[in-house]
Amino acid sequence: DPNQLFTCIGKAEDYDQDIAVLTNPEDALAYFTKQLNIYQNTTYATRFKTIITKFLTQIDHHKIDRNTIGVKAARVLYRAMAIKDEYEVARLLTETAFTAKLKPIGGDEPNLHYHLAPPFLHWLKDSNGLPRKIRIGHWITPVLRGLASLSWLRESWIDPFGFSSDKQAEWALRDTIINWITALGNMASLGQQKNIEEVLDLMLKLRGYGHIKATNYAKFEPQIIALLDQISKQPPPMDLAAE
Repeated sequence: DPNQLFTCIGKAEDYDQDIAVLTNPEDALAYFTKQLNIYQNTTYATRFKTIITKFLTQIDHHKIDRNTIGVKAARVLYRAMAIKDEYEVARLLTETAFTAKLKPIGGDEPNLHYHLAPPFLHWLKDSNGLPRKIRIGHWITPVLRGLASLSWLRESWIDPFGFSSDKQAEWALRDTIINWITALGNMASLGQQKNIEEVLDLMLKLRGYGHIKATNYAKFEPQIIALLDQISKQPPPMDLAAE
């Protein structure tokens, strides 16, 4: 039935572009660089590529498993940089790849409803005191497309969403993760491979959107900090110490 109801749940993690089939850092680097170029622009994507390329050079120097460690580092940084903000959620809900998936369910013109928590209705809370999603009809689809086209405003002084504490916390977390990956590359050694992988696995748990991501960060950040501190205090390998 082309007019059947199809409800789109506006949860960022439902549209995560991070695919688990990437098994080598070259493919991961190429894929995520392309995605970040779509997400923001070439400059933003190049920043990601530069950081991961340097990290790969550092772990290669110490003969660390580049496939496992390199891919995980790329996934961590991509998730941190591809913040699922209002612009990105709008893009993901209206991009061709997503809308094509609706045709087998609702035909060429499915009767869509979105469940979203618009920032201008932040005062609406559910029973747990969290942002409450409201059901919005198909009429908002052109608005979402327009919002997606305004991603160039992201992090500029005229970004209407950039003044919220939640958005500034997301940007701060991204920069923190960049610093963590930089530190891991600087501290890398073959003897630390297990610990480095463990840190990256913890970073991969910093996912979600809004309060969900904030909850995960509060849970895992102390463990990440403790493990980074442990790695930093590990004596260097004998060959480096001799130098």
